[in-house]
Amino acid sequence: MYFLLHRLWMSIGMRHTTMVALLVFVLHLSSGCNEGSSSSPPIGPDLRGTWGGVYYRTDGGPRTPLTAKVRQDGDGIFISTDRTNGPTGRKLTGTMTPDGRMLLTDAYDGELWSTHYGPARTNQFRIADYVHPPHIQESNPLYVIELRR
Repeated sequence: MYFLLHRLWMSIGMRHTTMVALLVFVLHLSSGCNEGSSSSPPIGPDLRGTWGGVYYRTDGGPRTPLTAKVRQDGDGIFISTDRTNGPTGRKLTGTMTPDGRMLLTDAYDGELWSTHYGPARTNQFRIADYVHPPHIQESNPLYVIELRR
């Protein structure tokens, strides 16, 4: 399947980020993970459901309210937010460890988000992504999505 998507990408000149988003979408569909399907019990804390929270940058700026819907299937986790003040942090897909650590990929730009501040709990979690590629001995702000219920 990847080979066919790659050929399509090359033939129509898709941007890399568009290819990543398309690949995530196709893999999601092919795994049978949709709203009507049965799923495996969550690995790690049960985060399924609707959450409220904020989006912000650690170097200042506004804290923007948002809501998120979380789905889990085994160690797979899918987070969608209603964030409107930018394209990132809207659709995140990844995995969770039994102790609640997550590694997620943003469908928009392929950037990695993680539970940088510590593992998720059933009533709260924070995920973060570096604003710039991390460099040694350089202050680097983070994008943060902080959710509670």
